[in-house]
Amino acid sequence: MGSEGGDDASQIADLRCSCAISGYAAGMRSRFKKSLLWLIATIALMMLVLWLRVIGSAIIIDETGEVQGAFITDTHGKYQKLWQLTDGYFYTIPNLEGTFEIRCKGGKIFRHGYVTIHMDQKVRVTGDGQCSGFRYAD
Repeated sequence: MGSEGGDDASQIADLRCSCAISGYAAGMRSRFKKSLLWLIATIALMMLVLWLRVIGSAIIIDETGEVQGAFITDTHGKYQKLWQLTDGYFYTIPNLEGTFEIRCKGGKIFRHGYVTIHMDQKVRVTGDGQCSGFRYAD
């Protein structure tokens, strides 16, 4: 019996050792999974930024607060509406080639700039409370 008790003690010690090793391995797997998820998320974000850069954008920044709507219009009468993101910011991914058409309060309509697919274009609407000036944004 004495030898059996010793065997039991060594078996218990072996179990404790294997549990500690498997616990360490589980911790390593968990850290590896977290690192892998961060790597995947970083690559996905970089791909999104690159994709947005390649497809181009059309942005109108309204400094006057007078712009009611913004469009891209071509010579054939087709148009594409820019989405109003917040007060003063209009955005779209251009699907056609043309100019910005900016509709202001009071019925003013201005056409300015050149927009095409795969090109970034920003225009600022300036003036003292009126849609009176345009300039290309930085």
